[in-house]
Amino acid sequence: MASGDVTVSIIVEGGVTKSAVVDSATRVAAKAYADSVVEDDLSADADYQIHLANKVAGMIVADANRNLDNSATASVSHKTIATAAS
Repeated sequence: MASGDVTVSIIVEGGVTKSAVVDSATRVAAKAYADSVVEDDLSADADYQIHLANKVAGMIVADANRNLDNSATASVSHKTIATAAS
């Protein structure tokens, strides 16, 4: 791993750690994009780390919500609306 590379590790409780390495040039490009769309100051590496961790956590929550949406069943009730006679 070269200087400036990023290692992303995911550990599921009771499981093994899975990691992915992103090279420093990709990290710089991704951080530049994040700086342009995120209101938080990501100039410090620690702040960018927090941003990435929260982004991954948000993706996991979004997937869980999509799963709940997909398993939900809609119950449609048809109503007849009466109108007053003029």
